[in-house]
Amino acid sequence: IYYSSPITQVVENLSEEELASTAMNPTEDMVSRCEYYNDISDVAYLYDDLYTENFDQLPENVTPADAAAILEAYIDVYDENDDQSEWFNKVKSLCEPLGYTPNVKEWKQDPTAFKGHVGHLSTVIRVAITSRTNTPDLCAIMQILGKDECVNRLRKAANYYKG
Repeated sequence: IYYSSPITQVVENLSEEELASTAMNPTEDMVSRCEYYNDISDVAYLYDDLYTENFDQLPENVTPADAAAILEAYIDVYDENDDQSEWFNKVKSLCEPLGYTPNVKEWKQDPTAFKGHVGHLSTVIRVAITSRTNTPDLCAIMQILGKDECVNRLRKAANYYKG
């Protein structure tokens, strides 16, 4: 988890329950020691008690049916032991079979030739896992959450997009 240094000093010795409670009811000391209190609230997706699903944030060019197909294909290749490079290469490998390009420049040169690019696939996965379009390293987030939780969230999102 990427915390600013002041918040690291506060949260490093807290249990998950204490951290969740603190995130919802910060002490004055905690607020005064944090550069930005958002450091905790911005990672609510890491805690079951704080996480709220919101799958309505797809990239403009990705249909719900395509999002479901992306997530189902990703579940088949997902390995919680992948490092960031392996993770991204797997996402890129899904592009062409699904009508996307792994090359953003190629898509920008001719957006009509593809449904989208690798960044769009990554965003679909990111929204399924975190309910956000921007987060720190998604591979690291998924390693923290663990395979069972990630697959559960991916399946829930895929089912949501199927209607």
